[in-house]
Amino acid sequence: GHLMVCQWLDGVIVSLNDTNGKKIYFVQTATGPAVIYPRVHESQPEIRVGAYVRVNVMPAPSESKSMEVDAVFVIPSPIDHSLKSAWKNEVEITCNASFASTFAGWYYFDNPFLGRLAWKEAEIERARQLKSRWMYRVKCRRGSRECARVRREKAFWTILSISASSPIQPSSSSSNPSLISNSTDDGGWTTVILTGSYLGRWYASCGAADPIFIPGEISGRTVGMERGAFYRIQFSTNSNGEHTAHEMESIRIRPSDVIVSMDMTKSLRVWCTTHVIERRATAFMVQNEMIGTATLPFIRASNGVRVGIQLRTLCYRVKNTNNPTHWMVLTARSIDSKMKETFIESTESIHEDEWSRKEQTPTTVSMPSTIDLTVEDVRDRRVLSIMKELLAFPSIISQFEKDNRKGLETIRRILERDRQRYCS
Repeated sequence: GHLMVCQWLDGVIVSLNDTNGKKIYFVQTATGPAVIYPRVHESQPEIRVGAYVRVNVMPAPSESKSMEVDAVFVIPSPIDHSLKSAWKNEVEITCNASFASTFAGWYYFDNPFLGRLAWKEAEIERARQLKSRWMYRVKCRRGSRECARVRREKAFWTILSISASSPIQPSSSSSNPSLISNSTDDGGWTTVILTGSYLGRWYASCGAADPIFIPGEISGRTVGMERGAFYRIQFSTNSNGEHTAHEMESIRIRPSDVIVSMDMTKSLRVWCTTHVIERRATAFMVQNEMIGTATLPFIRASNGVRVGIQLRTLCYRVKNTNNPTHWMVLTARSIDSKMKETFIESTESIHEDEWSRKEQTPTTVSMPSTIDLTVEDVRDRRVLSIMKELLAFPSIISQFEKDNRKGLETIRRILERDRQRYCS
């Protein structure tokens, strides 16, 4: 037989087929629809129509059939999306989409998450103003009546309305508005992440410049200003090395490999792909072009981490002044060369106890406030397995004991409590 190529895709669950209590979900990705059978989704109660998910899909067995989902987990919705309603077989979403083409009275738009959207020319004036590759705010729906009609154009969503707010001109450096590069050959525009506000003043970071101050007259006229949002800005640096924004685009961006999530303390956390660029005394430095450099302490790095490889990392902001970067890595996972992203640990490491049930998705890892180990930190299953190895070597422990006595006591307590469960 031919080689099966599996790939990770992002999408939204759009319908449910419930026959004799056997629930079969359909997920819509930019590539096309895929089917999720009970054996794949049964263990995850949060899977429902309207959920945003990352799925591992296998190719469709034949032309007439859908792709099949092999693994699924819930992810935060993209920054520009707002889910209006989700019925059993109908989902309505407002999001950004770029105008692609027109054919026989139909206008086609693209969204990196949903794929192709179709709009029937309703307002002739509005249609005349559409500019190729410009981004518009659209309200769209996917239901059974939409699908059959526009299959030929591979459009799975119908646009109900296009908002009148001004569209965003594409930057010349990138034909796909979701894959934004931070090069400055596009007239000085840079993609930044809003890292927070202090005393009413907004700040952003592009990694290379952190913090960038955004004056009130710019932030005041920009919609959707909130921590974790991505925007395009132009900024300048004065002789004191202070960065100030002087121009800002009003539509949010969704970088292709970044997932933003907030934890209970409203700390900013970002899943992104990073390159390991340097090895220091106690940590690796990893880099992502959107957020810049982050510190990955050895205690959170598995044996395979070395300079030159790529990782999938969960990073968070640190205020600690003696830290060499503004970002710290909480969790690092390897990216398998055969599969683009190996997000999910093998199922054997998922334990049925009070916290792992709540924390099976990568976006809910609790976050320590300092570099020291905390109970929450230990509850990250990967850290736990590293600590189990460490505890088998007393000589290593003595080195850690000096700066991590509290942490080690915590680990010992948790391990003791769960010894039957983890170490049997």
